[in-house]
Amino acid sequence: MFKIINFVLFAAILAVCNCDDELSRMQRLVNINRYFLYTRANVHVPIELNRLSPDNNIQFNNRTTVFLVHGHEGTATTTLNSLVKNELLELPEEVNVIVVDWSQYASLSYSNADRHLLTVASHLVDFLIIQGFNNKPETIHLVGFNLGAHIVGLTGRLGPNIARITALDPSKSSYRLQKTDAMYVEVIHTDGSGILSNGLGIQLGDLDFFPNGGNSQPGCIASNSCDHNRAWQFFAASLRLNQFPSHCCTSMTQMKYNNCRGGATIPMGGHGVLPKSGCDSGILRVNTGRSYPY
Repeated sequence: MFKIINFVLFAAILAVCNCDDELSRMQRLVNINRYFLYTRANVHVPIELNRLSPDNNIQFNNRTTVFLVHGHEGTATTTLNSLVKNELLELPEEVNVIVVDWSQYASLSYSNADRHLLTVASHLVDFLIIQGFNNKPETIHLVGFNLGAHIVGLTGRLGPNIARITALDPSKSSYRLQKTDAMYVEVIHTDGSGILSNGLGIQLGDLDFFPNGGNSQPGCIASNSCDHNRAWQFFAASLRLNQFPSHCCTSMTQMKYNNCRGGATIPMGGHGVLPKSGCDSGILRVNTGRSYPY
């Protein structure tokens, strides 16, 4: 009899635990994405935006709105977001910066996180529509790092015809960024070759920039992680402090051997939503320094 009572109690406890797990899972699904707004009026303390209804905290006024999307294992507070956000809010032009937190899925294993990119992007598309960004696609600039680069690509593919995507060292993914995902797609490659590389060292956008050849960045001592992170560090520096004048290359071979010399230079990164032109091949190289702002 005692064993039967214990079994019943154990089953009841197990059922409660399963219910709690299911409730926790549903809460996580509701919070797949969170959105944090920064402006000049709130540089350091973000406003969490409503995911389900229009939020009056977003000031349009023809401002550019830059969305920052972290990569695998990232969160809203990752250094990428704080550095790029701070540089954006120092610009002469007033902008909105919205940090997208998809850490519920980003915290999973790499393959599982990659499997959920379409879900994350679909929720971001819904947010854009709910907040009225579909009426102002010319003001949208999506910036994504690592797997976040493919999230912003999917968002552009599924949602409004947005103005600009900046992909920062896109990583390997089942959902690959395409140059048709926005009116202008630029890619910065910093860790694109080698067995342990994090990035994809191939052309993906309208313009693909390969700083220092696209791998083995100056100041990074045999560290793929350091090389990989240089993509968002270069982008942050490009916003105010360094235009990174890049040379058009006729081929990937010319880029690899640092023989790109012809024509006018094109700035890598920077602010603004208008497409850049002047490089028919779409392959560009720039050589940088070892420390910020490079």
